[in-house]
Amino acid sequence: MKTTISQLVTTALKYRTIRVKIRNATSTLNPVDLVTPVGISDIKREWIRKVQSGVFVNPKFEYNQELLDNAIALRPELEKLRSELNSLPAPEDYASQFILEQIGAVLEDGIGTTFLAEAIKNGRDNDSADIIAQKYGLPSDESVSNAIEIVLNNDAKNKFEHDIKQNHPYPQVNLDVLNGKKLEAKEIKDIFEWTMKSYPMAESWPVVITDKCTSIDVRDKSSYGHPVIVIPENRKVTGMELAKLAGHEIECHWRCSVNAGLIGCLKADDELLYEGLAAVKDKNFSRRYLEKFEINSVYYILAMHEAMSGYSFEKVAKIIYDYLPECLGDRKAAIAWRYTYRVFRGITNPENPDGYAFTKDRAYYEGWRYARDLIDEGKEAYLNFSTIGRKSIERLMDLIDVEDIEAHVVNDRNLQEKSLEKILRCLNYNGSN
Repeated sequence: MKTTISQLVTTALKYRTIRVKIRNATSTLNPVDLVTPVGISDIKREWIRKVQSGVFVNPKFEYNQELLDNAIALRPELEKLRSELNSLPAPEDYASQFILEQIGAVLEDGIGTTFLAEAIKNGRDNDSADIIAQKYGLPSDESVSNAIEIVLNNDAKNKFEHDIKQNHPYPQVNLDVLNGKKLEAKEIKDIFEWTMKSYPMAESWPVVITDKCTSIDVRDKSSYGHPVIVIPENRKVTGMELAKLAGHEIECHWRCSVNAGLIGCLKADDELLYEGLAAVKDKNFSRRYLEKFEINSVYYILAMHEAMSGYSFEKVAKIIYDYLPECLGDRKAAIAWRYTYRVFRGITNPENPDGYAFTKDRAYYEGWRYARDLIDEGKEAYLNFSTIGRKSIERLMDLIDVEDIEAHVVNDRNLQEKSLEKILRCLNYNGSN
């Protein structure tokens, strides 16, 4: 037995009240907010400076206590919602069953996040590690083995990116502008907003420039209490990088969240296919426009493996740094920071005796492989719902035909080439002033 997108849309209205309650109650519970240390930009800058002088240290992380307390305080409300959800009549059709299971999983995500906040507040890294593993899973032995092989190959060839020669759609003079000139946070925001408006059937989200994040992020859940796209205030990117980001953040992450809303589903913390789809788009863009290919997300896998083995931040960073190819030069310190920090964020004791690892970013490699396999199997349409989590997508595969999805979702318009044209005009205009 199966169901349809139309049936899910209709059934979503039936459960709108409880879904809205769960969405509102979990709207501020973004684990990334909770695990981001206070003053992280200054900590990062100082750490990189020391490493460039040859000194590796364990950074000291402190967390926003108000955010942690607010998250913990939400638990009674969430547990009450759990009871309310469980008291609903048993679903009599597949559409109802699917929606109730999905929003129930998101509610459990939220409850788990309150326990993560409590563990961070009390310095219980072992408990944090268990909660994170339940949310995001752990890298497989095969992934670790592949990661080591790819890292060693990069080191042996002294390459961080590998060249792919092909006919390029842009003249060299345009490439020089797109790759050579930088755009600031305000211009990143403008392109993101333009891309969203180019999907007239979907409602745009607010884009916020802030000093309280270290990377661009599409957040269905945020401390703002509503969906938001955040951009670090000091972020600068080339025109080519901006077009790539617009595809990743807007045409993948934001668009898939819009599709999830169409069928009455909410954002899951599991981001395996959420990031996997975006990684596929990134790599396709890099091949076509940058003539490059890389699988450097495996450095996250390696950092997780070493962290789960009980190595400290300092030791893991040194391992990653030593494996990075020498061609990176002075950039090695910043790149080693990125792969190590994102695995250690949320830790309270950087000596790491509990084998802590924040494993969310395994999605960039393992999710890419999984999404690529679905595409090869002719199941790409299901990735339109990458926001809802792997288990829910796999359930969707059993319930809905590919053709039904393709006909009723907000499909990818592949606007990166148009965004490059818009960015090029912007860069040429700025250069003439």
